[in-house]
Amino acid sequence: YIIGFTGYFSAKARRLYISSALRNAGDRALEWHIVPRENPAADFPSDFELVHIRLASPSSLLTLEDHPYIKRVTPQRKVFRKLKYVP
Repeated sequence: YIIGFTGYFSAKARRLYISSALRNAGDRALEWHIVPRENPAADFPSDFELVHIRLASPSSLLTLEDHPYIKRVTPQRKVFRKLKYVP
């Protein structure tokens, strides 16, 4: 999932906001982790985080969206495109 925040926050703050929201979901069996970013921009504040949530329930996603610093939660989609060649 792509978690969008209301502003630019450090990686530590984003992790705390996500873990706080998911702790309040009350689902102890919920498995999640933040997908690490391996690029130079990862050291700077960001307004989004990629999170892998295994078997996410609608209630846990709504709990995430209810956090005051989380703006939106959207599923990540893989897009495949092909260029059409016209002679």
